[in-house]
Amino acid sequence: MPPKRLGRFPRFLGVGALGFLVDGGVFAAAIEGLMLGPIAARILSFLAAASFTWALNRRFTFSDRASSRPAAELGRYTLSSLAAGAVNLMAYTAIVLTLGSVGAVPYIALAAGVGAGLMFNFALYDRVVFRSDAER
Repeated sequence: MPPKRLGRFPRFLGVGALGFLVDGGVFAAAIEGLMLGPIAARILSFLAAASFTWALNRRFTFSDRASSRPAAELGRYTLSSLAAGAVNLMAYTAIVLTLGSVGAVPYIALAAGVGAGLMFNFALYDRVVFRSDAER
């Protein structure tokens, strides 16, 4: 990884760790409080975490490259998040469908899905979403 990207990666991980807390909190609230099934709960928690991490990544991780055209950036972010989210959700769903949704399995699947999407997310955010205006 080039040095510039290497410096961003720890911030990305920090934002991701906070996003994981949001993801897990919303997931638990959806399963335990709203009584949603594991797939619906995962979709809800993903959307909440993705919105949260976009705001923090824009402000802290990629602040020097945040676009002067936020609507276009948000469009790229949304498309990139859907692609990265697909990787995340496929891993999660595969585990839940294989092992079931009893006990800790949905939470293990949640962590596995987040891990599967981590590097894919960083690459998309770094190379597609938060490009400097000069790179467009």
